[in-house]
Amino acid sequence: MFEFLFKYPRVLWQDASLVFAAEWPLWVMAALVIAGALLLLLSLLRQPLGAARRALVFTLQAMMLAVLLAMLWQPALRIETSEPGRSAIAWMLDTSGSMQRIDHEGAGSTTRQQAALDALYQRSRSLDGDFSHRWFAAAEQLEEIAPPAGAASPEPLSRE
Repeated sequence: MFEFLFKYPRVLWQDASLVFAAEWPLWVMAALVIAGALLLLLSLLRQPLGAARRALVFTLQAMMLAVLLAMLWQPALRIETSEPGRSAIAWMLDTSGSMQRIDHEGAGSTTRQQAALDALYQRSRSLDGDFSHRWFAAAEQLEEIAPPAGAASPEPLSRE
């Protein structure tokens, strides 16, 4: 029932943090609470009430003031979630000139860029079903590139 009402399981709500959307500093809120409590107290002292009734009315009015001020401060719960298919991972490949160098000469020698692309591709394959992927190349500036068709393919380096 909890998940139906609040969209997320109770476990996520337990890890949520309380934030206030209003941009008021904390001291403004404290000053408003103190000023409001003083006004309530002064108005109640003028009323012909017994001490017990005066304390009860003050408590109820102070609680109402606190709720009103809290609502004006716009409380919210911040929950961090990642939903499969809706969350994206950005993969960035360095395409600067130094990445065109070949580190090891031999039969299976590849450029640093191709080795990095192979490593990124292998890692991205393990997350395929959970997240969407966006691929970027960074040299002089950051540009979005086509996703790799295969680990050994130079296709991701072509500009869209």
